[in-house]
Amino acid sequence: MSKFKTDLVVKVLSGKYVSIYEPFTYYSTLLDADITVPPEFICDFESVPLLKGTSNRGGVLHDYLCRKNSVPKVTKQQAASVYFEAMELRDTTSPLAVSKYWRVKMFIKRWVKSSIVRVIPGYFNKLIVEAIFKEF
Repeated sequence: MSKFKTDLVVKVLSGKYVSIYEPFTYYSTLLDADITVPPEFICDFESVPLLKGTSNRGGVLHDYLCRKNSVPKVTKQQAASVYFEAMELRDTTSPLAVSKYWRVKMFIKRWVKSSIVRVIPGYFNKLIVEAIFKEF
């Protein structure tokens, strides 16, 4: 079963970018592997403006998996699927999950966001995990 194994702790670098402050670990059932995002990893949570802010933890995982040297190495489709998986875990463990309306609304958001990152060109394997702030 997928699980966030550690809390996400970040340091704000600018209005858009953050740096991971402590290792952030997630177990993915889809990959049957732990994904550990290292300290000092720089990302912007979620890059897609549509429905921005739906899952910071999912956005960090997705950004990490899209880097050239992430561990584990995945395809663009797998990175999008892990993003969906992390958002789904967050949504199903929320106290709001008792509402059928809320569950349907969150499913639509997850589906739209993960579909967008599957097809958007240009960012996959563009940077390395250790990319510095000025490279963005």
